[in-house]
Amino acid sequence: MKAPEKDGTFEKQLIPEGLVDAKCYAVIDLGSEEFEYMGEKKITRKIQISFETQIMGKFGDKWELPLTAHITKTFTLYEKGKLYPLIKDWVDVNEIKNNIFDLVGKTAKLMISHSTSKKGAIYAEVLKIKPGEKDWNLINPEIYLSLDKDSYSVEEFNKLPTFLQDKIKLTPEYKEIIPF
Repeated sequence: MKAPEKDGTFEKQLIPEGLVDAKCYAVIDLGSEEFEYMGEKKITRKIQISFETQIMGKFGDKWELPLTAHITKTFTLYEKGKLYPLIKDWVDVNEIKNNIFDLVGKTAKLMISHSTSKKGAIYAEVLKIKPGEKDWNLINPEIYLSLDKDSYSVEEFNKLPTFLQDKIKLTPEYKEIIPF
């Protein structure tokens, strides 16, 4: 038997730099994360907002799917936070304060730049979001995941890729909902 030439992983395709039409398909509560800032331990709640583009990418020889962009920020709509300035030109922040999930289904124009992570990986970074002009039917499933005890949904959790599920399972919010 001949060994496969590839190990089953796919080359990561990047969204091209510049303005890209996109549509929000997921808002995911990632739970709380501990980090160190100026020698002090802090805990913040994180959120991921995911966008589908109309730019198709090949994933091996089998699939052609839309390329996606993701924003992960501290979950606060405080004006000096990092999420607020990113979305304020896209949506009326006062309208989504009571339900962040209202972002799902909204079209956008993303300003994309390529950046390099601390580990040396190149990724597509969303620098700015403006209202979209173009609408289409999503290919990716819409995801509305909350880790609040009264609104958590196993069905929404199961839509997530395994690596995100594993990350969320480590959070105090998840452990409160699903005690081990």
